[in-house]
Amino acid sequence: MDDGADAVVALAPLGAKPGGLVAETARVTATLVAIDSLKRTATLRFEDGATKTFPVRDDIDLGRRKVGEQVVFRVAEMIALEMEAQ
Repeated sequence: MDDGADAVVALAPLGAKPGGLVAETARVTATLVAIDSLKRTATLRFEDGATKTFPVRDDIDLGRRKVGEQVVFRVAEMIALEMEAQ
């Protein structure tokens, strides 16, 4: 479930080479459907029914997580644009 999103657009200052940046973050909630402690992966099911397996950072204690638990995380996407003369 998308619990909220933030976005930012930044353009190059006047006089600089044309370009810009677009960034968006979204807070997402999913259900933990599988944990592989040896491979350090977790499989999540999203609100739309899709599932995806993700690597889990070393600082996350997988022993404290249980299948069926809901997890909340933030997803960030960014696009940078730079114009060049041809």
